[in-house]
Amino acid sequence: MTDRSPAGAGKMATRRLRTGAAAGALLLLLSACSGTVQEKLGATQRVPDEFQVVRRAPLVVPPDYNLRPPGTAEGTVQRTTAQDAREIVTGSAGGSASASSGEQALLEQTGVEADPEIRRKLLAENTELTQIDDSQFLFILDWQRENMTYTDAVIDPDAESARLRGEDAAGRVTTRRVSSETVTNPGGG
Repeated sequence: MTDRSPAGAGKMATRRLRTGAAAGALLLLLSACSGTVQEKLGATQRVPDEFQVVRRAPLVVPPDYNLRPPGTAEGTVQRTTAQDAREIVTGSAGGSASASSGEQALLEQTGVEADPEIRRKLLAENTELTQIDDSQFLFILDWQRENMTYTDAVIDPDAESARLRGEDAAGRVTTRRVSSETVTNPGGG
């Protein structure tokens, strides 16, 4: 038979008290979390809601990359399930193609007429900028290449000053720096 000493009983009681306090603190912390322990640990699997699944139409490559007037191409606007459901319930497609009488009155009061050929005019104006031929491209490339070449020539300050004075005396436009501003002088002085 073994006798338990009072010191050993005290250690056991302290250990049980600490274990109980740790378990209580853990339960308190877990109860503060919203949701279940399985959800927090990632043990549950969420199934998609069949009524929230969105069908996506396949992508369509346009025949050309010009802007088309709205409403001329069929199927360009992605329809949502909410629009489909509204059409089924009400029996009509949403939105009207013509302007209401209030919108027409507002447009008449502005006195501004929209040019129906504005898209064609803008396309004609911008075609020159977007479509350059090879000779123009090579000219721009060569011009920029000259600016990018490195020269290690050091400018002689006395010779440059004399050149600028000569241009100023001849009446040519020179640029001189005054404090932090750049001032262009057309005449002299």
